[in-house]
Amino acid sequence: MRILRMLRMEVVRTRERMGTLKKAWDRLIQECPALIPFATYDWMECCLTKEQRPLFVICLWKDDELVGVAPWWLRIHRRRGFRVRQLEFISSADTPWADIVMREKDRSPVLEQVFRGLCTDFAAEWDVLSLQHWPEYSPNRSWVEHWLRVHRYRSFGTIFARIPCVPIQESWEAFASTKPQRTRKTQRNIENRVAKLPNVSVECHRGGEVEPLMTEVLAVAKKGWKFQEGKSLANQPRTIDFFSRLTERAVANGWLFLWVLRVDGVPVAMEYDLTDGRRVFALRSDFDETYRDCSPGRYLETHILKWLFEHQWEEYQYGPGVNPYKLFWATAIRQTVKLDIFNKTWRGRGLGLLECRVIPFAKTLRDRWLMRGAESHAST
Repeated sequence: MRILRMLRMEVVRTRERMGTLKKAWDRLIQECPALIPFATYDWMECCLTKEQRPLFVICLWKDDELVGVAPWWLRIHRRRGFRVRQLEFISSADTPWADIVMREKDRSPVLEQVFRGLCTDFAAEWDVLSLQHWPEYSPNRSWVEHWLRVHRYRSFGTIFARIPCVPIQESWEAFASTKPQRTRKTQRNIENRVAKLPNVSVECHRGGEVEPLMTEVLAVAKKGWKFQEGKSLANQPRTIDFFSRLTERAVANGWLFLWVLRVDGVPVAMEYDLTDGRRVFALRSDFDETYRDCSPGRYLETHILKWLFEHQWEEYQYGPGVNPYKLFWATAIRQTVKLDIFNKTWRGRGLGLLECRVIPFAKTLRDRWLMRGAESHAST
């Protein structure tokens, strides 16, 4: 408790004040390498370009040193008929995971003060704290769940997303040999088709000016099937702005891996990745529909994996979602969770009762009724 009295708590609510935190946040995150890049100030600042929500960023200071950050914002929406004030991690559609930032040695005092302050000094300002994108094995999660039980707060947890990945523990040849013969044959056929194209090359951009890099990204994105269906990053001006800002910061921080497959000098596939120096996170990929029969996206993905194996990286993570194309090479699944914490306001209590008691009970009754109906039908 002596440590707790030394910490000063601040809730940052404006973009202007948020902007002054960069240097202190950057110093803190350098001592938390496992949280790079998606819990950094630069990632959060990019996310803020896409949504205009009120900030609720809790900062803990020890004198002039930032020792903890809970990067949340406020979303007001209707849920189960209630008008709910819901705190969430600052995020975007491209956020694979999120967490509270602190050094490991400071975990208990920082989390204790964050949740004590949230549930006392600021209890009147929120109804639900919805911790989405939370890594399943985050040590912060186990600490928070214990705190909630001790202080008798209702909570409800579910799987939020499944993220296929490729852990890198051996040579590419050894890894590929573990895949089914059909997978290896398919890959050989793809490589043979691409080899027949003129002047095939693959580039990896880790630096450079933002405009030419984004030109490469958009050139491919506008020729893909996602663009035709309105799902491409090139369809939305805010998404283009997000990736332009992100590219500038990723280059400055050494996070960027922008891969481009060219045929006769023309970009026909791209993949936009970020890295923390050990792992690679795939954010977006696309390919020119003209070359669909050659599977340029699969060819580029395999080229990237071979390079990562050769240079002994630790892991390659796809984006959230267990899609068939991701399972071509993926050998493991990482999970993120959503933990809803219900405040002791009347809205929080009412919604917590519905989510944690009434709805599960109703589903149990429904399942029993359906089972009895099926048994009765089978017996006749």
